[in-house]
Amino acid sequence: MSARSHTSMTDFELAMYYQFSEVQKRQQYLTMSFFADKAVIVGKYCLFAIFEGEEYLRSFEIEVIVSHDFPNIPPIIKETSGKINRKIFPHVYSDGSLCLEVKTKIILELRKNPTLCFYFEHFVDSYFLSYIYFMKHGRMPFGERSHNDKGTLEFYKELFGVNSINIAREFLIILCERNLKGHNPCPCLSGNRYRNCHHDKISALKNSGEFYLFQNDYKTITSGK
Repeated sequence: MSARSHTSMTDFELAMYYQFSEVQKRQQYLTMSFFADKAVIVGKYCLFAIFEGEEYLRSFEIEVIVSHDFPNIPPIIKETSGKINRKIFPHVYSDGSLCLEVKTKIILELRKNPTLCFYFEHFVDSYFLSYIYFMKHGRMPFGERSHNDKGTLEFYKELFGVNSINIAREFLIILCERNLKGHNPCPCLSGNRYRNCHHDKISALKNSGEFYLFQNDYKTITSGK
């Protein structure tokens, strides 16, 4: 990162400066600049990981755009050298950005750990390790999400702690649109009344600061977009 007086930096730029300094301790070939209220990180990203007794070592050229509203808006990352073939490894969006995880899950995790280091170590490392492992073994090391709405519902299946995406869809409706009386059977099919089962979890999510994220996902799924 080019030298610049700290007194001339915005609060966002100063926060990114210190966070990126921590990233550079692991990733010395990355550089960062600022443009139009965004941080732009580019360069060679080196992955070294040991998984299932095997060493995985590979470098990738990346471009990461970090919004001034980080972590409420997750970074956008692209692999710029063309190493990742979308036809072979389809976890790449049509604009070339990498599909690291369901957007809502990324935001929830980043709100608990709002640092660039966590973003790279938790999401980017896992993505590139999955890519290398897939190219070597023909399967994903940590499982694989479906695309589009089905993948989003798979995330909600985990969030609600249920065993099918149809039940997850039903809970998402209850969370975002329809109240369920406590004496009714819980949709999770546990045999318990809703008030004694998933009521508290749904109520906590509804009253959380992340409720708007769930509403956005619900609108997307129900609109079929």
